[in-house]
Amino acid sequence: MSSKNNIIAILTGKGGSALKDKNIKVINKLPLLGYPCKEAKKVKKIKKFYVSSEDNKILKAASKYGFKKIKRPKSLSKQNSLHRDVLIHALNSLEERNIRPKIIIVLLANSATIKSEWISRSIKKLLSN
Repeated sequence: MSSKNNIIAILTGKGGSALKDKNIKVINKLPLLGYPCKEAKKVKKIKKFYVSSEDNKILKAASKYGFKKIKRPKSLSKQNSLHRDVLIHALNSLEERNIRPKIIIVLLANSATIKSEWISRSIKKLLSN
């Protein structure tokens, strides 16, 4: 990946939770994960988009927004799994595809309150430092 196109987004979400299919539940005409997906897609500096999950329904729903799938092992989708390990798995998967991002925007599938402006400001701060 070229040096000016090396900002990516990784959406993370697991299928198992107390609320069945929480990340794909429709809220105000969008699945919950649709909110971070749509906001990230508005950010022009992000060139590639990925979703990490063990759940095929989440992978399919995010792919409708143009997110490429990273199939996560079930061992990283347990209640006691660490988000850090999920991200390391995603980065290793990207490394296998010869993708080495400079900046990674981490999106949570269950977070409907993200705004593209916040993402853009964060990228700007990272690039200026």
